[in-house]
Amino acid sequence: MKIIDITVPISEKTPVFPGDPHPVITSHKSHLLYENGVIVSELNLTTHSGTHIDAPAHVEPNGLCMDSFPVELVEGRACVVDMSWITHFESVASLPKEIRIQDCNLKMLIFASNSKFSVFPNMKPRLIDYLKQSGVEIIATDLLSIDAVNDKSLHNHRLILGSNIWIAENLDLSDVENGFYRYIIAPMKTSAIDGAPARAILIKD
Repeated sequence: MKIIDITVPISEKTPVFPGDPHPVITSHKSHLLYENGVIVSELNLTTHSGTHIDAPAHVEPNGLCMDSFPVELVEGRACVVDMSWITHFESVASLPKEIRIQDCNLKMLIFASNSKFSVFPNMKPRLIDYLKQSGVEIIATDLLSIDAVNDKSLHNHRLILGSNIWIAENLDLSDVENGFYRYIIAPMKTSAIDGAPARAILIKD
């Protein structure tokens, strides 16, 4: 069994979406380690820092909030695929064979840029409909965003989250090959409605 940590660590050097504040980690002098003392660090970060989950409420005013993230989605079956075919998608027949997935109990579909893409391609409604009907509940990527930075319409976010499919962004897939895995993804339990940082792991039997 191989366990792969696909979480981008949170630090002051963590890449962030343009315009978002960088995480800040501060150790308070009053808590520096000395005799009978402890260190306590303060984290200042957004809900979309590092590897994170986007809730439908991120873009949909009446969408599901983070406290609605089903505990059943913390683990399940995932498939990692190259995102290049998205631009050529026309029908289910044009899907890569590994994600003609209606009978494979897949919960999370992970699109890998493989360092070839800096922008996630626009997805088509009929592809999202197919994935939703097939049981996919999380769509993920190693890019900072599932939309282009300059896409003010947030096409993919609205399409995916509007279908009540959760999004996971900013995964570290540098040591991951395409294929099927068991995944674990555990978002921070928070009252924030729009998203949460998460720890993400892939397991290959």
